[in-house]
Amino acid sequence: MQAFKFIWPYSLGSLPFIGLFIYQIAVVWPTRPGQPDLTYTIPMHVGDRDVFISNMDLILMMGSWGIAAIIILIGYRRMRRQMRAR
Repeated sequence: MQAFKFIWPYSLGSLPFIGLFIYQIAVVWPTRPGQPDLTYTIPMHVGDRDVFISNMDLILMMGSWGIAAIIILIGYRRMRRQMRAR
């Protein structure tokens, strides 16, 4: 219970970034059929069709996932530090 008291603000703070990650997978990726410029896109196979994902979409998705992970890890480290101090 004490661990939850310390880490929940960080979990709450990471929710927008996790939501952005889920939004990218659920909404943005399927709406990218057939972008012709392969310089800025990466071809991927989704179901029975080819989808071309832009580099910026990948950067946004991985960045949002990374920020969420960093926020949770900071909260976990602070929680561990406070638990050791007791």
